[in-house]
Amino acid sequence: MSDSLFSPWQKIAHFKRVARDNAIPKEWRLRPGCVPDDQLNVMDVPRECGILTETELQITDTDADVLVEKLISREYTSHAVTLAFCKRAAIAQQLVNCLSEIFFDQALEAAQELDAEYEASNLPRGLLHGLPVSLKDCFKVEGTDATIGCTAYANQMTTIVEETEITKIMRESGAILFCKTNVPTAMMAGEVRSEDEQ
Repeated sequence: MSDSLFSPWQKIAHFKRVARDNAIPKEWRLRPGCVPDDQLNVMDVPRECGILTETELQITDTDADVLVEKLISREYTSHAVTLAFCKRAAIAQQLVNCLSEIFFDQALEAAQELDAEYEASNLPRGLLHGLPVSLKDCFKVEGTDATIGCTAYANQMTTIVEETEITKIMRESGAILFCKTNVPTAMMAGEVRSEDEQ
């Protein structure tokens, strides 16, 4: 990346994109040519790309309230459910560039810890026990940036004491946070256009 071709914000954005994309495991990457460049409807790609198992497709197609019931009844483990949602989010990111922060490894570790806690105590952590949850980029999550779509806030990792209250409440309720989704620049519009860099 030549310094003369890019402004400072473009360099920051480029390196954030590279770091984000490198957080997607190789085995979850779409094979080249999987989706033709002129294909606009990508709704069936998760089902057809071969990354998700049939069980993972069922998990990610299940309503949240039903999923929590299945987690509490031990039909599914939090780790299995979180893995399914991480894979589906990775697919979505490659198709529509919707994620600003990816922390799948931390989520899978938290899910494993929650499963062990549940096995030992036999008590669900809360109303969202084991449910994977994505947050918008305006919420502060430990170890991630909260840029609200502004490069000026990039590379300023949130510490545990800086986490927003909703983040803390979600964790205390048993949610497994696994990624953050894009927001419009400075949250000054109703929708975001997330183009990949060319």
